[in-house]
Amino acid sequence: MKNSKLILTYGIHQFLNWFIVGIFIPVMTLQFQEKGLNFIQIGYLFFGWGLTIVLVELPTGGLADAIGRKRIFLIGHSFIFASVIVLLFSWNFITVLAGFCLMALSRAISSGSLDAWFVDSFTEEKQGDLQRALSYIGAITSAGLGLGSILGGLLPVYFGLFNVYVPRFDRFAGNLLAMLFIIILLFFYTFYFIKEDRRFYKDYNVLDGFMKFPEIVATSIKYGIKTRTLFLILLSSLIFKLGFNGLEMFWQPKLKSLLQSENQIWILGVASTGYFFVSSIGQLLSTIICKILNYRYALILFISRLLTGFFYFFIAVQMDRLSFIVFYWLIFAVFGIQSSPYLTVFNQKVPESQRSTLLSFESLLSRFGVLLGAVLMGYIAENYSIANAWTIGAIIVTASSVCFLFLKIEKQ
Repeated sequence: MKNSKLILTYGIHQFLNWFIVGIFIPVMTLQFQEKGLNFIQIGYLFFGWGLTIVLVELPTGGLADAIGRKRIFLIGHSFIFASVIVLLFSWNFITVLAGFCLMALSRAISSGSLDAWFVDSFTEEKQGDLQRALSYIGAITSAGLGLGSILGGLLPVYFGLFNVYVPRFDRFAGNLLAMLFIIILLFFYTFYFIKEDRRFYKDYNVLDGFMKFPEIVATSIKYGIKTRTLFLILLSSLIFKLGFNGLEMFWQPKLKSLLQSENQIWILGVASTGYFFVSSIGQLLSTIICKILNYRYALILFISRLLTGFFYFFIAVQMDRLSFIVFYWLIFAVFGIQSSPYLTVFNQKVPESQRSTLLSFESLLSRFGVLLGAVLMGYIAENYSIANAWTIGAIIVTASSVCFLFLKIEKQ
């Protein structure tokens, strides 16, 4: 397959894949509330999501190399089909939890599988610019997320009133039905148009993944204690996720409470689309900002994390939907700015021979922060208010910036 055709084939695939995610994101928490869940239970849902990924992602990490990237994607895709069916007909906390964990299982199994397929297939041709090809795919992915989010905000407005006449359906069932349609379409698209060379297959034992867990923890603790910079980076990641998770969980009900009518739910789709867009702008601005500040990564990370905490606090006290959306977008613009400096600093201090291990540990530590944050923020939001949960979250995020004050990083 020529690289131009490969980019087109994979681009369509990624557009559909992330279009599905986009449909769900704007109304996810609202749908859980519609099923009768309170904020504490929603916190438990995100805890279950994170725990499922932690338990499954590492042991199954090599399965794609063993049985094929295409096959593992289709297996994971089958789980997301099952999860949407369960969520569609769910009626209480247990059934919603089952559906949400199935969705997490799908992500843990298939995440990144076809990314590796694309890179292998592209480089095999030995022509073309991989970085440019990946930038095209990234732009198409953002378009899929953005357009999916707009549709996700519109569906409850135009189809919500009809859904309620169907047993066990609510006003957000249209989002799940639309997801099912695209999921089926993507399954057949993947089956017929993604071609995989079996030469890339490797031997793999799932038990090896479980056996690697103690090794990852032991190696990471060793380097984390020995390398002061790495320890501070990992600590900042844990603290940040602990506080920031509250925003990801409850921005939808908070913004919905600021709307003047139920028919304005489409604004959530616009807000969701906007944050993908501003995050991309932030990543583009990051290069310019790093150059202006003479590549002083520690300073850039400190300022950007501090601004994230301040904007987080401002959004907690907003009573106007326009101001809410502006600060919400500012948070993710700054989040985009700090993304590449963070990865640069991390990779600077990680030995090449231990990079994969420490990246896995960093991911596990971040998810541990998410797990704790889900329960903590859910409890505060339910017993006090979302504003109080976010205020505490903002303090925690701001505190995580202090770690970057003590970094000593070489300029690049």
